[in-house]
Amino acid sequence: MTKKLYMESDNTTELATVACCISEGERHIAILDKTIFHPQGGGQPSDQGYLGGARVLSVKERDGAIEHYLDKPVSPGLVELKVDEDIRALHSVLHTIGHLIGNIGDSFGWAPVKAHHWPNECKVEFLPTNECEHVTADQFQTALMAFIDKGLNLKNQIDESGTRLVGFGDLNPWPCGGTHVDSLAKLPPKISVSVKTKRERMIVRYEVDYVD
Repeated sequence: MTKKLYMESDNTTELATVACCISEGERHIAILDKTIFHPQGGGQPSDQGYLGGARVLSVKERDGAIEHYLDKPVSPGLVELKVDEDIRALHSVLHTIGHLIGNIGDSFGWAPVKAHHWPNECKVEFLPTNECEHVTADQFQTALMAFIDKGLNLKNQIDESGTRLVGFGDLNPWPCGGTHVDSLAKLPPKISVSVKTKRERMIVRYEVDYVD
């Protein structure tokens, strides 16, 4: 079992202990006692970075253990972890925008049911409720810019079941274990949105023109 420091902190450097490193041909998988590397999941790709002198190519969770896939093996013992800050920042921006789009769609009576926050593939899918309204791309973009202008701050809380709920300001929080910006003021000012409906499902795609 790996302690998930990324659920409690956004730190990008840390010391941890390598419990084991398994090599299968050219694939090397390290298991640590704790980690700041966010694994793939929740609609977003994993962190990348370095584990000692080895490059962390991807991170996955399996049976409570966080598996770090490396470009070369590492020895058991104390090691320094370094998350690639640029990749973390990009994923945090894209995931946060997905949260906002979910809130916006919900305010028009659409229930978010699926989200994908990978670079160049970002989308949120909604199903209609009994009181849903038609929503245009312009309405999504206008609402997004209003949230960014308010600069709402990140709010994390853990419910009675141990689930982390993530929200911004007074917006409805969502169960989420992903990465996010700590303030909407840090989102880029240029976000492109498109909307289409397919078999009653509304699909909202989005991308940023640049990330600070």
